[in-house]
Amino acid sequence: MAVPVLRYVPGDGFLHRRHPLVKLAVLVLVYAALVLFEGWYVPVGLAVLLFAAHSCVPGGPARYRQTAERFIVFLILIVAAHLFLMRGEGSFPSRAIAGLVQSVRIFDLLAATGLFLAVTDPADLSGALIDLLHPLDRGGRRLGAASLMLMVVFSFLPLVAEEAERLRTAVGTRCGFGGGPLGRARNAVALVAALIVGILRRAEELETSLTARRYTLERACHPSGTGPGAWDIAILCISIIIFAAGLYAQL
Repeated sequence: MAVPVLRYVPGDGFLHRRHPLVKLAVLVLVYAALVLFEGWYVPVGLAVLLFAAHSCVPGGPARYRQTAERFIVFLILIVAAHLFLMRGEGSFPSRAIAGLVQSVRIFDLLAATGLFLAVTDPADLSGALIDLLHPLDRGGRRLGAASLMLMVVFSFLPLVAEEAERLRTAVGTRCGFGGGPLGRARNAVALVAALIVGILRRAEELETSLTARRYTLERACHPSGTGPGAWDIAILCISIIIFAAGLYAQL
């Protein structure tokens, strides 16, 4: 059975109890650090920290390992692009190292996103966003509708991943992945077309289900009434201080 990389994992661990907006802010800081900081030690250090964070979640190491296994093909492509498309910009070993560092950066983005989705309930995130934007919800801006859409998107991501894995397994079982480059390309096109059809079908089922239950924005979107705790504030402050120190070191 494939380990769901993008699915929320219910639990009551330390990361699960943190405020959703704090986790979202830390995720944004991780993204910014990977984009702005140039040193190789930044993505490598974040990869180690993300593995430690994944270890605090049930099934986290397995998800981390599965993400790494699926990323091997992209790693090879990124390194090859640095080797053959960036000639004249350093020696062969330096281009290879640059490709590896860039690969680790992208892997960190995927691992951080997977961890965020695993420990953050979409309903809690939606309620936290309503709490944050509630003072601005005037004049028909319908911020609750935007929050509901975000919750549906985060809930829909695991369904898309599972649908793609199911179709890939079905195609491999029935006709395999051989047939040369042309055959593999034809199978890939058929897989993408079937995935789009499956996603649209699931979206239609979701719409029918919500309509049948009279699911309205007024019922769906309501403030959670909970704010960040002491641990949340401490984690956010430490993250901001580390990020600011990194920016200062870049100057």
